[in-house]
Amino acid sequence: MKEFLKYELLKYGSIQITVLGLLAICVFILLAFAFHKIVKKLLSKSVAAGRIDIGRKFAVARMLKYFLYVIVIALAFNAIGIDVTIFIAGSAALLVGLGLGVKQIFNDIVSGIILLIEGGLSVGDVIEADGTSGIVKEIGIRTSKVLTNEATIVIVPNSKFVSEKVTNWGHVRPTRFFIEVGVAYNSDVELVKKVLMDAAVKYYGDIETEPEVFIRLENFGETMIAFRLYFFSKRIAKIENIKSEMRWYVLTTLHKHSIIIGTDKESKSGNIAKKKPEAD
Repeated sequence: MKEFLKYELLKYGSIQITVLGLLAICVFILLAFAFHKIVKKLLSKSVAAGRIDIGRKFAVARMLKYFLYVIVIALAFNAIGIDVTIFIAGSAALLVGLGLGVKQIFNDIVSGIILLIEGGLSVGDVIEADGTSGIVKEIGIRTSKVLTNEATIVIVPNSKFVSEKVTNWGHVRPTRFFIEVGVAYNSDVELVKKVLMDAAVKYYGDIETEPEVFIRLENFGETMIAFRLYFFSKRIAKIENIKSEMRWYVLTTLHKHSIIIGTDKESKSGNIAKKKPEAD
């Protein structure tokens, strides 16, 4: 049995692959896989118990995965007779040279590590960056995948999230939103308020009852009065559809009551327009 385990499958210089070494590599891989799976199960239980969020679970699992890769590769090299310290020292100069040539790639990789450790961006967050908005589906070591509102996957370099401005709706739950409507001055404003409030009540479940919904008379325009219905929601990924449905309800209901709907530049810009006096 000992002779079988010591049997050389391949020998090249200091590199010596034996049956025992090959079995050791397989054991290392299986142990790493089992350990990673156990940790993922523990993290899933922590998410279910509310101790950590799903984004933090993803970050820890991904960082552990990369760490185990390094450990297994180092042990595998050692098992076949390769001195890891010499390999690292020899590759340091190569990495420096490569770093000068592929600076942006290294920047993205470092940014990915920062994202995974810092937790500033998590899987499931709804974000807006560089004109793209959507849900973060995956954070990789160099790039991340974002599912846009148009149901397309956009691959974004991680350096974009670290060095540029990113709006992360996932950090505030629930988040405040609003819909706006402008009505003519001779409209029944109490009816307008009621219709707006009914639109909110109709979509309770999609929007929150706490904090309370409220209506603000936003501005006096030249021909229209601007009202805004403010509400809070946790369903950030579907918020545009929710706002659209609420607008449809407000539009059709106000039309039934013959209330004129419109907007003008003055009501949107925050200025009260003053008409010029007509010439005599």
